Amino acid sequence: MEILFALVGLSIGALVNWLADKLPVYAHDPLRRPRRDRALCDFCGRPRWRLPWLPVVSTLWQGGRCPHCGAPLPLRDVLVQLGLAVVFAAIWARYAPAPLPIALASLYAALFMLIAVIDLEHRLILDVVILPAIGLALLVILVAPGWLSSLYDHNLQTLLEQQGRPGWLVGGVIGFVFFLLAWLLGQRLYGPGALGQGDIKLAAFIGLITGFPLVIIALVGGILAGGIISLVLVVTRLRSLRSAVPYGPFLILGAALALWSGAQIIQQWWGGLR
Repeated sequence: MEILFALVGLSIGALVNWLADKLPVYAHDPLRRPRRDRALCDFCGRPRWRLPWLPVVSTLWQGGRCPHCGAPLPLRDVLVQLGLAVVFAAIWARYAPAPLPIALASLYAALFMLIAVIDLEHRLILDVVILPAIGLALLVILVAPGWLSSLYDHNLQTLLEQQGRPGWLVGGVIGFVFFLLAWLLGQRLYGPGALGQGDIKLAAFIGLITGFPLVIIALVGGILAGGIISLVLVVTRLRSLRSAVPYGPFLILGAALALWSGAQIIQQWWGGLR
């Protein structure tokens, strides 16, 4: 079943690739079409994949090159599909046969992949993606907060259920306020562009789906990931100290850490305090 669910992730990856191409263009101008069709080769203009919805298979079949002109095929589409296939297989291995956490974790994985791809390529976290995500998170909190706690082991699940709706809402407030203050500080110290308003909304969404205290792990993990990776980029001279780096993917790494290993981290902290 893990292999079958990985194939589901492969298909969702194709949808994420399609949305990552279309949404940034339509966000600026709903009547404008993308300049490039990713199904067409940038060099010869002919179809680059024999199976457009399965670029992984097409890339392997075609040796990584356009079948018409021999130009290298782009890696993003393949990496997104393979990445989601691996993540979906891991989700099934962790939560099966419980359908609810499988569905929630899969939805989060697809949303995070879409947000990360668009942010990396366009330095945008689109309202058309993040606002419905926030609305959905609030709806789940109001209607069935127990769905969110189903993602964690029994001990942490009990804690989160005892807190109830306020715990999840507090997580959203912490994420929003912390990155709002960081955005204001960045505007003051570095000027526009240090952080985007989309990062504030993403932090709020992450807080709503992780709740308190896991939002702390998500934020700290994202900050550490951003600092380490930015340092590596500066040391290797791939970026300068003044270069703008999309922060959304780092926040997503922190959220993944909280969702996947947050229970173990909290248990270690509490064990140490005792």
